[in-house]
Amino acid sequence: MPVFATLLMPDEPESPNIRALSALAVERYTGSTATTFTLTDTAIEGMEQVFKNGTLLDPGNPGAAGTYLLKQNTLTLGTALLVTDVLIVRYYYRVAR
Repeated sequence: MPVFATLLMPDEPESPNIRALSALAVERYTGSTATTFTLTDTAIEGMEQVFKNGTLLDPGNPGAAGTYLLKQNTLTLGTALLVTDVLIVRYYYRVAR
């Protein structure tokens, strides 16, 4: 049975118009054995989804398998990827107006 998760938009002190002031980015990484990745843009904290080979990873302190930590534009995985793994990161970032 599939499990669905809902990502809620952040509350105050963030702008109530955060949806209008942000954009969605999707980045894909393959062929790497790294644990740290630099995203193109600075992610809005709590507005990301990280998938490893199609499995949604849990946010938190890295060190355990299946976890990650995202601070600004640096993503740190709990365990290194295999060269055959596919990592997909979906996140929102602020758009200058």
